[in-house]
Amino acid sequence: MRSNLLKICGELSHLSERMSSGPYFNGGSFSLVDMAAAPLLQRITLTESKHQLNLLTDQPKLAQWWNTLAQRQSIQHSVVPEFESLYFDYIKKADGYFAQYL
Repeated sequence: MRSNLLKICGELSHLSERMSSGPYFNGGSFSLVDMAAAPLLQRITLTESKHQLNLLTDQPKLAQWWNTLAQRQSIQHSVVPEFESLYFDYIKKADGYFAQYL
């Protein structure tokens, strides 16, 4: 598991290095990159609410990017209101590594 986390951290670091000064990935305009990354950042945030992995804590640009994205109505409405509970139910049923923290 540790090696997988290191790989994820490396990829997130690589993504962070490619970001502009924000607030969105390519600068001041919301783009397809932002839309594509939102689900990943949302799930990382949800997972970290149950088990601190410091994936976004260690990447302040990504954390700020997610905070900006999460305030957009289009992102908020991209999932059903009960998404958080559905996501955690899925994790539990899959009985994967993170299920032990739920």
